[in-house]
Amino acid sequence: MAGLPPFYNRDHKTMFKLILKGEPKFNESIFSQQAQSFIRQYLEKDPKKRLGTGGNFAQFKAHPWFSKLDWEKLYQKQYDLDYKPEKHLNANNVDLSNFDTRFTNQQINMEDVMGLDKTDITNQELFEGFDVDSKIVEKILQEKMKKAEKEQIENMQMMGCADDHESQSTSQQQRKRDVSQKKNKVRQEDEDLDQELSM
Repeated sequence: MAGLPPFYNRDHKTMFKLILKGEPKFNESIFSQQAQSFIRQYLEKDPKKRLGTGGNFAQFKAHPWFSKLDWEKLYQKQYDLDYKPEKHLNANNVDLSNFDTRFTNQQINMEDVMGLDKTDITNQELFEGFDVDSKIVEKILQEKMKKAEKEQIENMQMMGCADDHESQSTSQQQRKRDVSQKKNKVRQEDEDLDQELSM
C-alpha cells in the first residue's frame, strides 16, 4: 500500500528477523485504522489466528476495510479504474517504460553472461527473492546481449581480430563453471541463513 514491504530492511538478516518476530509499523497519515487492522490481522504470526485461515474467504471479505467494495461487481470486472496505464512497447514487444532507464541502459558485463544458455536465463533460482516475470527478464537479457554482441563484433572488426572459435568455446565453458560456482555459493549462504534463523 505504501510502496515497501512491512518488514523491509536493507540487511536481509535483520529483515528475516523482523518477519519472524517484529510487528508492522504504520504511518498514521497514510494508513487508516481499518487498513492497519486488516494488515495486522493478515500478518498475524500465529497461522491459526491469521485472517482468512483455512480458506475462510468470507472472513477475509467481511473485514471492515472492504466495506465499500462490491465483490460481485469486482468479480464481473465492472469497476472503472482511476488509472489506466498506457503500454509503450519496444521492438521486442516488451513494455519497459516503468523501469528506470538507469537500469535498462546499464551495460552488461559480457564475461558474466556469455556463458549462460537459455536454461540459465529462465532459471527461477537466478531471480529468487524478486517479484519478476522471468519472460520479461529473458527478453531484457536477450535484447542487451544482442546489443553487446553487436558492439563486441564491431570492436573486434575495428581491431582486426579474427574469431577463434575453439578459444571462445573454452572461455564459455569456464564462464558456465564460474556462474555455477556463484549459484552454489548463494545457495550455501541461504542455507546458512535458514539455519541461523531457525535457532
